[in-house]
Amino acid sequence: MMQKSVNREFITFLICFITLLGSSKCSFAQTECKPTEEFEVGDTATYKFRLLPILKCETLKKLAIRITENRGWVVFSSLQGIDQGFRYSNKVKLGFLSEDIAIAKNLESLEISELGIDQLPNGIINLSNLEVLDISFNRLDIAKELPKILSLSNLKTLKMYGSKFSETELYEIKNKLPQIKILYSPDHLLEESKALRENKK
Repeated sequence: MMQKSVNREFITFLICFITLLGSSKCSFAQTECKPTEEFEVGDTATYKFRLLPILKCETLKKLAIRITENRGWVVFSSLQGIDQGFRYSNKVKLGFLSEDIAIAKNLESLEISELGIDQLPNGIINLSNLEVLDISFNRLDIAKELPKILSLSNLKTLKMYGSKFSETELYEIKNKLPQIKILYSPDHLLEESKALRENKK
């Protein structure tokens, strides 16, 4: 029984590894990275990796990590207020994000929404070039994550729809990072959706 379980996980690992390399511009065989600026991981199985080869790409500027099964599990709530703008459910919960994210030091945009994580990796403080961070619809308590967020001195846009926070945390972020735009309300989300539709025209 143990042997079958190990074999199944190993096969899954191989399939995911090949898929990941095939969809990226990073070459494992050549042990070097070809120029790439944007990458998206969208399969739950890929989270079995401790090291993602794509993170070693020095030219990687935009990274989106998504669990496709969680898409569309967000609905508006009739309740008002900072903490109750949305009701949502993460069908699949990743739990945590690997500290390996710190490898991608040149990242300017990081989307880690709808993963079901309950804390940000400590390594996120090393992403000194980060300008856009989307942590929406996770299980984060912003008060506990505040030191990590405030360490991102170049952050210009913070998306935290569906997150738990108070006016105090909101004030602290705006006070420490005066250049920042914080998106958290249903109105903000509707504005974003409208802008995306207009850009596609």
